[in-house]
Amino acid sequence: MTPWPLPERTGWFDAHVRSGRHPERPFGRGDAAAIRDHLTRFGFAGALVGSNLSWLHDPLTGNAEASAIAAELADHGVLACWTAVPATPGELADPAVLVDRAAAEGVAAFRLFPDTHRFTLTDPSLDGFFDALVRHRLPLWLDLAEAGWAAVDTLLTRHSALIIVVSQAGYRELRYAAPLLARHPGLRLDLVNLATHQALEWLHHNGFGDRLIFGSGYGLRDPAEAVLRLSAAGLDPETIMTIGRSNAEQLWPHRSLSLSKGDPDPALPFDRLRERSSVDVVDAHAHLGPYSRFFIPAPDADTMVSVMDRVGTSVTVLSSNLAIQLDADRGNDATLAAVDAHPDRLAGYAVINPWQQPDDQLARVESDRRFVGIKLHPSLHAYPVTGRRYAAVWEFADRTGCPVLSHTAQGSPWDAPAAFDTVASAYPKAKIILGHSGITPAGVDESIMVAGRHPGLHLELCGSQLVGELIMDLLAAVGPDRVLFGSDFPFIDHRLSLGRVLGLPAPDDVKRAVLGGSARRLFSWRPLPGSGG
Repeated sequence: MTPWPLPERTGWFDAHVRSGRHPERPFGRGDAAAIRDHLTRFGFAGALVGSNLSWLHDPLTGNAEASAIAAELADHGVLACWTAVPATPGELADPAVLVDRAAAEGVAAFRLFPDTHRFTLTDPSLDGFFDALVRHRLPLWLDLAEAGWAAVDTLLTRHSALIIVVSQAGYRELRYAAPLLARHPGLRLDLVNLATHQALEWLHHNGFGDRLIFGSGYGLRDPAEAVLRLSAAGLDPETIMTIGRSNAEQLWPHRSLSLSKGDPDPALPFDRLRERSSVDVVDAHAHLGPYSRFFIPAPDADTMVSVMDRVGTSVTVLSSNLAIQLDADRGNDATLAAVDAHPDRLAGYAVINPWQQPDDQLARVESDRRFVGIKLHPSLHAYPVTGRRYAAVWEFADRTGCPVLSHTAQGSPWDAPAAFDTVASAYPKAKIILGHSGITPAGVDESIMVAGRHPGLHLELCGSQLVGELIMDLLAAVGPDRVLFGSDFPFIDHRLSLGRVLGLPAPDDVKRAVLGGSARRLFSWRPLPGSGG
């Protein structure tokens, strides 16, 4: 069903799977049968399974569910991950005793949710629990949002023999993570939403490749994100397999993992995509350059094009971070410099900042064909998309057919999807791209509702909360001709968003439209580089 099949025989160990439902995502039941299908889909050799029941209902009941699934899927190399809480009368007498019991029952790891379960990691009453983990050589998983880097630092300072795997780090965290990785040999990162552009390559280059643990986040996120991210990494096959499997095996050197058998595919299918496929991929939402609020490794045009080469992306339409964050005029110059360096691969959005001579920048768009569209970021510029300072932009778009990509975010006072109802009503010929489609699942629904009323509104797919199920909702609502692939790279790694589209349960012609065909049609005002395949 996909133009380029995702790997089907990875041989990796998926160290982050959650059973059960998710209260804020349209996933399925997440039972043993669904997890078996997930492991079979990607040819995983095994998995570490915890329960969402332990997270959002009752830890101890969830532990029983995780163990039951591990027992049922033992022939698929599945291990159980349990959850603990501090000693609380009437709930848990002693978490250290729970660790002893878990070890006796073959449980492979623990997870804590200090924010959700309302306790602190530095509570001295947990010292016995951490000592028991060390004694039984069981690693501890922590979602970053549940703990924070300071607590991880303190915990590893007090318990230096402990192994902690931080999960769901996102795309803004390398400045925090790097010094802690250097300071604490027991710190690991899993790949669930480890979303920074080139993070895997940068971490490996800086000596932390042995600290990376593959996890798909099944039950929390779209697993195709992590699968494509690792399989299409700029790393040699041996290193990819080390991250995909060997590093997880090293977490349990004292036990023989009963991993399922099967020969992994030595030639992952993303090495030569451009040579193997005629599918035209256009990334309709990208940026360029450093960003002050967090560190991005190698955010330059040359590196971005090398990532495009690796996965077979034909063209990327971008605006510089300098333009959206600080100085539209200088930033638009930086965008054009990147386009000039790679005229057959990159095209430019001109950023219009309503506070920085917007008429001058609009005149640049009209006179310079290297700009194929306009980029607005009302949230960063603290100005509503319906405000009078944007009127000239909408008039220009309505008159010329120039596409306008705007940031959107559900609940924003500046650019909530619903605000575009007013804009599209006033300028019905304008071609408007709702960047991120509102970001959140509720924002996606809001985007669908407003796009349903206005055929000039198009929905774009990048963002840290989108999953395949929500993309299918977008496609069902407005059709593939109004849904555009975008990645937001180098904010977020290009391969995460691409993986979601490749993993969709949709026909090839639908994927081809989303990946590039829709963008080619939308940018007819000034055609994008390339033939369009």
